[in-house]
Amino acid sequence: MKTEGYIKTSDNGKVFYTEQGNGQPIVFIHGWSSNGEHSFGHLADALSVDARCIYFDLRGHGKSYSYNASSIVRLVDDLHDLIIELDLHDVILVGHSLGGLIIYAYFEMYGGARVSDVAIFDMSPKVLCDTEWSHGLRTAEEPTACIMEHMMQTMTCGFMSVNGWAMKAASNMMSAFSPLPYGSVLYTLWLDMLEADYRKGANSISVPMLYFYTENGMYPPSVARWLSRNTKGIYKSIDMKPHSHFTMLGETNLIVSEIKKLIKKSNK
Repeated sequence: MKTEGYIKTSDNGKVFYTEQGNGQPIVFIHGWSSNGEHSFGHLADALSVDARCIYFDLRGHGKSYSYNASSIVRLVDDLHDLIIELDLHDVILVGHSLGGLIIYAYFEMYGGARVSDVAIFDMSPKVLCDTEWSHGLRTAEEPTACIMEHMMQTMTCGFMSVNGWAMKAASNMMSAFSPLPYGSVLYTLWLDMLEADYRKGANSISVPMLYFYTENGMYPPSVARWLSRNTKGIYKSIDMKPHSHFTMLGETNLIVSEIKKLIKKSNK
């Protein structure tokens, strides 16, 4: 049975969440322009037999209020507020795209407090490439509009590689990709993402980690290799070919099986 509600954040905002199931908590964090249901509702349904599954809408997305939603730091604070408000312990964090960046940032800002494992879908800890970083989206020298266009093309490409349900969910996500005016919540959040660098957070991950990647993703497969060398815990990467950036929408049985292994391990 699903229950829904809002948590009050430390700056008096409100964040909408849905939960189902009992047991060890799994918190799902969706990507930019999506919401919890579209990105992770299907995984929560499948995993709620074994765990307490919680997904929420980031500020400026879905049913969450958009106060000050232009900052990744604020979104990380919201995640921490959710964990504290719901009194969660031994949390498995699962994030896609921006949700993965929030996980890296959570370890940098909060040291991974109350987290037992993480699973990230197609996300680099640093979005843009530079002379010393080749595992990002594009180079910082490119105009923002060109980077946005590349991102949209990459995210659109590969929808045919997933099943009908996933195509519908992915299409719903893409509804946010109309031309975004300067100053809008999504646009200002995207600009903040372009400046983000949470490699220190990734370096500090000392809990078991799953990383799902694909050749057709937004970020290169080299991210998986970098994480294997730089995270401190048990690490496993999973190639989700031939899927696109929306790796969490394909091969549901495989994803559920891998996350269930984390639940079993954490409950020993």
